[in-house]
Amino acid sequence: MVDMAELLLAEPESAASHPYSLIDAIRHWARKRPHDFACTFVDYGRHRDGLAHTWTYAELDAHARAIAQRVRETADPGDRVLLALPQGLSYIAAFVGCLYAGVISVPLYAPHLLVSSGRLVSVAHDCAPAVTLTDTASVANLGELVEERRADLGRIIACDTIEPGPDFTPDRPDANTVAYLQYTSGSTRRPAGVMVTHGNLWSQAEQVSAFSGLAPGEALAAWTPFFHDMGLLLAVVHALRCGAHGVYLAPHAFVQRPRRWVQLLSDYRAVATATPNFGLDRAVQAFSVQQHTEFDLSALRLVLVGAEPIRPESVTAFTETYREHGLDPRAFSGGWGLAEAGCLVTGVPLSEHTPIRWFDRTELGAGRVRETEPHASGATAQVGCGVPWQQDVIVVDPDTCAPLPEGQVGELWVHGPNVCAGYYRRPAESAEVFDARPVPPPELVHDDPTYPARGWLRTGDLGFVHRGSVYVTSRLKDVVIVNGANHSPFDLEATVAEALPQLRPWHVAAFQVDEPGTGGLVIVGEIEAGRIKALDAEAAITRVRQAIGRDHSIDVFDVVLTRPGKIPKTSSGKIQRRACRDRYLTGFDTVVAAFRDTAG
Repeated sequence: MVDMAELLLAEPESAASHPYSLIDAIRHWARKRPHDFACTFVDYGRHRDGLAHTWTYAELDAHARAIAQRVRETADPGDRVLLALPQGLSYIAAFVGCLYAGVISVPLYAPHLLVSSGRLVSVAHDCAPAVTLTDTASVANLGELVEERRADLGRIIACDTIEPGPDFTPDRPDANTVAYLQYTSGSTRRPAGVMVTHGNLWSQAEQVSAFSGLAPGEALAAWTPFFHDMGLLLAVVHALRCGAHGVYLAPHAFVQRPRRWVQLLSDYRAVATATPNFGLDRAVQAFSVQQHTEFDLSALRLVLVGAEPIRPESVTAFTETYREHGLDPRAFSGGWGLAEAGCLVTGVPLSEHTPIRWFDRTELGAGRVRETEPHASGATAQVGCGVPWQQDVIVVDPDTCAPLPEGQVGELWVHGPNVCAGYYRRPAESAEVFDARPVPPPELVHDDPTYPARGWLRTGDLGFVHRGSVYVTSRLKDVVIVNGANHSPFDLEATVAEALPQLRPWHVAAFQVDEPGTGGLVIVGEIEAGRIKALDAEAAITRVRQAIGRDHSIDVFDVVLTRPGKIPKTSSGKIQRRACRDRYLTGFDTVVAAFRDTAG
């Protein structure tokens, strides 16, 4: 295995400026391995079989420096720059160019007529960009947002009109300077931008590279979106840190034909990839013996699966489907992470089998861990997410903040150089989430006297440690996860309330159920008593489903409209979503109207 730090330290001009940043690593590869492939994007939008476009490290560096030069004509260091680009090489160059320019990039997506731009507008309002980087095809759509939605996007620059060439020399960044804002994927009306510093970014890149063992010249292939932390960090930054060859395709190209992802893994002899759980399902569902006989996955040594609960059935099905094509079952690594900690927190080490164990469901519900037999009554399967990588994880009682021993379920807290600086322009929320303090301090629980007493990240995820592996059971924050994307229940509920004025104000709940083949999103709303008789139930449900599909790009599995008083709430008036989900599963006693999607 190649020691990346040792390899970079071998260069005298870089050794003088240790510790390193991602900028140092990219420019190192551009100087020392200029003709090595840095990134390839396979475009399926113009050709069914895909057209591959490749840049070397020297070419990527030249494009990034040209973009940095253009950005600095308008923006000063520290200004925000939106990345409103489609997946492709220009997106990577824009991200690197912003690092070079010392501005704070904000990874987003290209505006599209068929996709709601509400999130893009909300993020722009929150971060006030000086510049928006896009492509020529998206300029008109962005202009409409400026005119119709009054979005302040700053100066709009099309990256595909910038020719490489300017001799722009990036300044060396301070480790505490913010490199980019990773907006959490669940919110559109109240977006939260995670501040990722250059120090965080480098630590995250170091952790991922140490985990994967990716070497210069090796290939990884991925379809995950660049505006998501899984696509940006585990695919793009990961490859650039290691001097590897990143091969990418657009998410919609994968969804249309999932075999394209597997084809790239085979064609480029990729050694690593990362995907949410549903990516495995899609690749299995689309499998055809006639179409896949040419695949060779024998080079693949890491399939990092995360970004949503990992289903044992998905891992097993993918393994069995592609085993005959050279896939080593040990390549699977269950992982867990979050944007606030740089995406990857834990992972199963290479060449170790990802543990799938069965636990007593009732005991887990009570906060206790008891392993049982697979076919025992009440057994529930859990996929292990491995061990922390160059960081610390403890299990804490979310109410008392007391560290819990192994064998108990609690909130997972994280500490390390990967943990980000906080939320942009939200000091109070940042202090609560990023500067948590266990009580009693963890040094009273652990032997290490240097174990930190403060500065822990509250992840909002519930889990436990068993046989050395971290298991994630659920989420305190009630985030709805569909196709690897997080959706805030607050946003979903607000969309429903806007679409259906017959609802009682603040009496709608959004939650998720485990329904194979669907996203499992359930909406429950109370209709005002005086408006029930005149309610056109079919039209009301249609409006709810259309609004969710339009604003959030997800399908609703079930809509239930009830009489008043059916949604449980706390004494302070907050919706109890978990209690509402339990009531839904046992059946509401008074239902005005309901819809269930049974087609999928």
